[in-house]
Amino acid sequence: LDSNVRALVRSSLQVLSLSGQKSPNDKLVSFIEPALSPSLTSLSLRRDQLKSFPASSFTCLPSLRELDLSDNLLLEVSPSLFLQCPQLESLNLQNNPRLTVRGLDFRACKLKTLLLGLIQLDYLPSLAHLSSLTELSLFSLYIKARAPRRDPRLFFEALPVHVELLKASSSAI
Repeated sequence: LDSNVRALVRSSLQVLSLSGQKSPNDKLVSFIEPALSPSLTSLSLRRDQLKSFPASSFTCLPSLRELDLSDNLLLEVSPSLFLQCPQLESLNLQNNPRLTVRGLDFRACKLKTLLLGLIQLDYLPSLAHLSSLTELSLFSLYIKARAPRRDPRLFFEALPVHVELLKASSSAI
């Protein structure tokens, strides 16, 4: 972006969607970071082949409410995401085949929507602190647990939402 446009964009931008760019990770992130604004409420980087998104990028997004990082190649999400983006209500991480959420602490968040479908996880993080959650997607979730598998309902009993398990016998959980 031209420096004049960057200043204008940075001061007033609320919604940024750069989905489907398929640029090399470092070039896309270096392009995005100057455009990130404290007033940004929605950021979509879907289908961008991102392998990482630096934790430092989230520090300037205190107003962010929606984050879509789905359909990428992410390996991890910053453990401090919810501290850096305290207003985050919707998080879409679906279809990041190698993603790990180890260290992601849901205690400091206000999520209403959490989409984790089509992910292979080492474990399922505790969702008990998500008291505002109204939408949860775990379709085709594969948990690579080494220990004996627990009843999937045990993960959801603390949630204040109705959970229905369909075809639990064929589920990967």
